[in-house]
Amino acid sequence: MRETLKRCANPLAPSAPSAPDGGKGPRPSGSRRKLWAGIIGIMGVIALSVLAALWPKGDGPRARNRPPEVLRADLVLQDGRLHRLGEATSFSGLMIERYANGGLQSRSTVFEGLLDGLSEGWFTNGQLQVSEHFKHGVSHGLRAKWYPSGSKLSEANILEGKFEDTFRKWHENGVLAEQAEFADGRPVGVSVAYYASGFLKARVTLKDGKAVEQNFWEDGQSHESPVPIGLALRVKRGLSLSPQGTLVRATAPAAQAEPE
Repeated sequence: MRETLKRCANPLAPSAPSAPDGGKGPRPSGSRRKLWAGIIGIMGVIALSVLAALWPKGDGPRARNRPPEVLRADLVLQDGRLHRLGEATSFSGLMIERYANGGLQSRSTVFEGLLDGLSEGWFTNGQLQVSEHFKHGVSHGLRAKWYPSGSKLSEANILEGKFEDTFRKWHENGVLAEQAEFADGRPVGVSVAYYASGFLKARVTLKDGKAVEQNFWEDGQSHESPVPIGLALRVKRGLSLSPQGTLVRATAPAAQAEPE
């Protein structure tokens, strides 16, 4: 009667199941729990394997955005632009060259078939040989070169394919070899050249692209030059100053420093 009254008071309350073990419900056995744990573990391993197979290789999103690398031998020039063999669309990505031993020889950024961005080359020993920037197929920006030993060979600034500002070249021992000023691709002002010993070799003054004064010296015998040309120059002893305040000596034709 009491049970009936309780159910009438709360008709939504579920009736208690009859249990032969004193009211305690049935519990899964130990072997059944182990079985379920094993099944869950196997499902977890399968899920991880599927995710690993579907996940992009490399660095995730970075790998997906990495430009393709194509050997130079697999590219052809069509109407002045690089294309992959058999493709009508111009190539965009990294153009590479390799030595016979597999070492990297060069790597250049290409956009729509033209060099655009950083271009680099290496010696067979792995030392960087040249680093240059391009814009729409034309050299534009800093160009630097090195010796196989790693010493810097030259450095120049290029503006739309033409030398601009200061060009410098060094001997392998680090001593300045040449220095020249450029404007719109033409040498201007004073250009100087040095021996590997550091002694002054030549000095040329240019105006409107033409040499208006040239001086040359032998290696070895020198003294400090009083001529203010922006550098402390060591020149051959016995030279005299002209009324204009410049050094005068040899009259052999000048060899203008040519940037590499």
